[in-house]
Amino acid sequence: MGCGMNRPAVYNSTANETNGTGEVLIGCDAMASQELRDNCYLEEVLGGNASPAICGKIIDVGKADRCLRFAAAMNESLCGRINGTELRDDCYYYWANMNNDSAECGKITAAGAQEACYAVFNPPKVPCEDVTDALDRIICLANSTGNYLACSGYSIEGYNATTCLTQIYGSKVTCLEPSEICYFKMAATLSKEAACDGIGSKAIRTACKAVVSGTYGICGNLEFVYSRDFCYDKVAYEKSDPGTCGFIETDDYRNDCYQSLALAKADVTLCSMGAKDWDKDICYNIFARKYGNVDACYLIGGTNTRDACIMYVASALGEPSFCANMTNDYNKNYNCFLPIVTSGNYEMDVDKCGRITNVYMQWKDQCYLEIWKKTGDESMCGKIETEATRSMCG
Repeated sequence: MGCGMNRPAVYNSTANETNGTGEVLIGCDAMASQELRDNCYLEEVLGGNASPAICGKIIDVGKADRCLRFAAAMNESLCGRINGTELRDDCYYYWANMNNDSAECGKITAAGAQEACYAVFNPPKVPCEDVTDALDRIICLANSTGNYLACSGYSIEGYNATTCLTQIYGSKVTCLEPSEICYFKMAATLSKEAACDGIGSKAIRTACKAVVSGTYGICGNLEFVYSRDFCYDKVAYEKSDPGTCGFIETDDYRNDCYQSLALAKADVTLCSMGAKDWDKDICYNIFARKYGNVDACYLIGGTNTRDACIMYVASALGEPSFCANMTNDYNKNYNCFLPIVTSGNYEMDVDKCGRITNVYMQWKDQCYLEIWKKTGDESMCGKIETEATRSMCG
């Protein structure tokens, strides 16, 4: 007789295996072979007719494991008795989910299965999800996926490559389209010439490959002089190499090359490489404004440009002593000293007042007076030399 569901169960109240009701199952024990007995025990447990303890009577390891895996759905401790790795790991995975406890994953022995289990509680990170800068994220993903042509959608808020050139620090080699900026940085960062292939302009693409490969001579293979000059200009900028500027044939690009590097390297001496005095003055002016360096203003040959530069830096830094070096007296006194010292828009202090040369005593005294007005510090009155100004203090 088989042990199908229609087989009447036979119970013996003196045997050891109970069916959960207090009665003891003996029908399976009467089967003629071990295989039949194993099948019977397994079926009784799977059918809910016998206690999981019956699994211990099954000799066949595979069937015993199936029996224990079924029973372990109600009793976690039975997982450890399963011999087969796959079923045992599946049992621990089941209980990790049931208990919402990743510690169960540590009991899984198969590496892949263990990782899958942990991933339920700690989902794998999306590549580059921690990179917040948009351009850096594109480069990170390119490095992760091997797709180096992913810059077409890159944009810079408020940026326009055309208007960039009209801005005070604009440069031919820095005012590229956003996608070109992206591909160039990607290629240089990852040392991948393949990223250069996304650039449409042949001159920019060649410059990109020259920077990545270090073969600057390929700029010379470009057909048009402005293309060659742009290429050398860009290589010089990216490699911070003023020497490369010397290969440029046209004054326009050569001036741009030295000016860009002067600003990038904070090296005002590179401005002196300009082709004409006017070119040098433009570079000194831009340098002074960017770095708040009034000494660069003093290098400007043109009087009006030099005065405008000094006044800009003096106003930017709230430093009235710089005004004394302007040439035009009206601008010096009424467009530089007066607004900086008396407008209240700048924080005057004893040191700033003290740096004003005695030639301009009226402004030095006025500076001390303004501090007294603001702070009530009567010691300022004692520093005032002119009687008329001192009479208004204290």
